[in-house]
Amino acid sequence: GQETALIGDGVMATRELFALLEWRHQHQGELIGIPTGFKGIDALTLGWREGNLIIIAAATSIGKTTLAVNSAVAAAKAGHRALIFSLEMSRLELESRILSELSGIPLMRLEMGTFSEFEMREKIAPALELRFSLPLDIIDTAGLSAPQIRNICRQEHAKRRIRLGVADYVQLMPVPQEQSELRTDQQLGFSANMLKTTAK
Repeated sequence: GQETALIGDGVMATRELFALLEWRHQHQGELIGIPTGFKGIDALTLGWREGNLIIIAAATSIGKTTLAVNSAVAAAKAGHRALIFSLEMSRLELESRILSELSGIPLMRLEMGTFSEFEMREKIAPALELRFSLPLDIIDTAGLSAPQIRNICRQEHAKRRIRLGVADYVQLMPVPQEQSELRTDQQLGFSANMLKTTAK
C-alpha cells in the first residue's frame, strides 16, 4: 500500500512538473517567483520562490532591512500578501521607510518635516493612500521566537494566504529554554531551520 502511494506521488509530481514547464514556455521571460523590487536581483533569481528561506547577510548599515522591506512592498504592490516581523524597529519607523519608498521623498526629509505643501498633496497623500491599500502587515512585537513567528504565520495564512514573510532579524530571536545552552551558531541554526519549515 505504501509503495503504491509513493508511485502515485511520483506520477503526480511528474504531471505537476510538466504543467509547470508548459506554463514557463508560454510565459517566457516572466518572473517565476514574487518580484523582489530590484531588477538586478529579479534577473538573477527570477523572483523569490515559494517555500524558500532567503537569508540576507551583510555588514552593519549596508541596507539589509531596506532590501527586505522594499521586497515586501514590491510583493504587496504585485498583489501578494506580505507580512513583516520587525524585532528591532517599531511599526512607525518601518511605515516611515515604506512611505519614503512609495512617495519618492527621502526618509530624512520626511523625518525632519522638510517637505512642501505641494509634496504633501501630490506625493505623500497618494503614497499614504496606496500604502493602506496594500496587503502588507507589520508585526513589531519585541522578542518573538521562531516558533512564535511560525504560529502567527499559520494563523494569518488561514485568514488570507501569505506569499512573502520577512523576519528582521534572526539574531534577535530568542530560542526556547531547552535550546538556550547551545552555542550562538547552533541557536541561529535552530531559528533558521524553524523559519525554513514555516516557509515550506
